Amino acid sequence: MIKISIITPSYNEEKYIGECIESVLKQAWPHFEMIVVDDASGDRTREIVRKYSEADERIKLICLQENSGVSIARNIALDNAKGDYLFFLDSDDWILPETLSDLMEMIHQYGKVDMFRMESRKVYSRQEEPLPCNNVETRLYTPTDLISQNKMAGYICNLFVKNRIVKDNQIRFTDGMAMLEDQEFTLKCMIHSEQVLYFKKQNYMYYQHPESLSKNFKNEHFSDILNCAIRVYQYAKSRLDEKELIVYRAYAYRKAKQYLKNVFKDREASSLYIRSDMNRFLETIDFRWNKKLFLQLYIRGIIISRVLI
Repeated sequence: MIKISIITPSYNEEKYIGECIESVLKQAWPHFEMIVVDDASGDRTREIVRKYSEADERIKLICLQENSGVSIARNIALDNAKGDYLFFLDSDDWILPETLSDLMEMIHQYGKVDMFRMESRKVYSRQEEPLPCNNVETRLYTPTDLISQNKMAGYICNLFVKNRIVKDNQIRFTDGMAMLEDQEFTLKCMIHSEQVLYFKKQNYMYYQHPESLSKNFKNEHFSDILNCAIRVYQYAKSRLDEKELIVYRAYAYRKAKQYLKNVFKDREASSLYIRSDMNRFLETIDFRWNKKLFLQLYIRGIIISRVLI
């Protein structure tokens, strides 16, 4: 019987963690463990989770003594995960009752899929009703096709992956990143996957609220866009042949354009800071293999840095 490990980091989520756990307990597929890592919360989060864990052994609580951040919390959960597949659920979100059973049905239909690329639905109220879902798109991709078509997504809630891929290759979340640590993790998993199932059904309710971390990026965090691209490319370069690597260069190029688009909006950004970031990126990725792409990025970076002086 296939078992699923649900990974949930939590920090000061006493308002939402109960509903999150309840949505897991309502799953039609009962073979799961939910690992909640409390990141030294200062509210009642730990107490709430402990009550659930005492009532149902499938709910497991790990308590950190010091606040360490979401990446370390997830990594600790990964170290303790015993399931065949990994599912990532944030503590302020929830999933529909058929979420896990739908994934199991897809596994039985398509065989042993390495990864799923799923869909989530952004919701702005806890009372929003599920949308009717007819003719759900499902399609098998190779990882390179998914990345080249820019369908790999970045949110960790869109990922369902074999635990063996993560454990065998010691893939972990990079600590200290304010953004895109989940996209880096996902792409590293893709490098070790043979096929990815694109499953476009919105079973995951991705709650948008004022305190949401994903809405509060600061100017200095934009460097993480390039850091993600650099680490993914270096990881791919050490494991793939030149033909497959082309896709990851193109991905890095898209990330560089995203970085420049963001810093262009920031009138307080330092021109020297931007040039330093771009020089580091261009030296690492080495776009000189394609003069056109290299010149596009170089000119964009110089123009933006001068406009912001």
